[in-house]
Amino acid sequence: MVLVGGTFVVSAVGNHALGLDAPMAAFAALQTFTLGLDVAPAADRMANGGWATAAVVGTRFVAPLIAAESVLFGALMLGAIRRPNLFLDDHVVIVGSGEIAHAVAETLLHQAHEAREHLEVVLVEPDEDANVEGLVEQGAWVVPTLHEARAGRARAVLILASDDVANVAAMLDVLGHCEPRGAPWLHVQIHDERLRRSASGLVPEARQGEVHLFDVYDDAGCGVASRCLGRGVIVGFGSMGRGVLRHLGPGTEVFIVDRDVGRVPARPLTRSLAGELGDAHVAQAIEAFVREGGASTTTVFLCTTNDIRNLDLALRLEADFQAIGAPVRLVTRMLKPPLGSPELIARLGVNSVTAVVAARFANLALRGARYRSSGGVWPAVVRFLRRVSAFIGTA
Repeated sequence: MVLVGGTFVVSAVGNHALGLDAPMAAFAALQTFTLGLDVAPAADRMANGGWATAAVVGTRFVAPLIAAESVLFGALMLGAIRRPNLFLDDHVVIVGSGEIAHAVAETLLHQAHEAREHLEVVLVEPDEDANVEGLVEQGAWVVPTLHEARAGRARAVLILASDDVANVAAMLDVLGHCEPRGAPWLHVQIHDERLRRSASGLVPEARQGEVHLFDVYDDAGCGVASRCLGRGVIVGFGSMGRGVLRHLGPGTEVFIVDRDVGRVPARPLTRSLAGELGDAHVAQAIEAFVREGGASTTTVFLCTTNDIRNLDLALRLEADFQAIGAPVRLVTRMLKPPLGSPELIARLGVNSVTAVVAARFANLALRGARYRSSGGVWPAVVRFLRRVSAFIGTA
């Protein structure tokens, strides 16, 4: 708008100096943004106009370009059009279309908005029928391939698909196409522990500190383990259960309940109950363990992969422990939090895996600026332009 106004004023002043009255000079200046045709002084006057002639002729060339730029800028700000992928830079790429990928994208867009940071979020989704309308409405890009997402120019790439092999392939694709300097932070979800160790060996030594291979449920377990007070019970010894155990103190007495006896580790102060057990049997075993602890608080982590079973068992245990007055704290794993009373959800200790992981990786992506390790003028210019863009977009 400043350029448009300035060009209009220069053109109007020039036309007025060449002999047009004020209204006609303003009209002639306005025409420079459209046709730029002949509501102007005669050619013989322009020939002797000096600076006024230069102003009128110059604005006739410049004004249409400024007008076109203003229209394009307005269309970009209103979301009517989107800038070409060629200009994507220092953005965040998310590979995957499941609950966790969508939750990370939503959290990232929200946190960037709250921080008044102009950040592009690009979701790689090859399925044209995928349900991504909500993310697009919030400002995310959706492209079918990593190449179109310009992953090599991103600040962070989060590979969160459910297929471990596909995630490893995407990781290698990104590593093969990123630039040596300013390469993106790379976070790759791999559930299988052996495959995760093998994939770690494929990461170049120079990138070891910038590539994070993880299991989303293991990370969620690590996140909730700090809530353990006194003794601990882990129901379900999958990825999340292992994450909980790994971050409990070595002096913590633990009781593990799992259907597979081979998954339970030999560890001091650890007991286990294995086999295909009904909820009533599991509840009785946990109650016996809690009674042994006397006044010590016991934290029960319900970490099975079945959200409904976790919730049912939490409701059963809460009723049992209230009846006997046992000091017990519940931590219930669910992929997404259920709709219901916030008070009840807090009492059952419901922890949404998607919320825990989304918040963590959104924070990592916001901190991992692509120009973090490079100095000089250009990174400063990029940061300045991003702040200006964020200010205009939220004003």
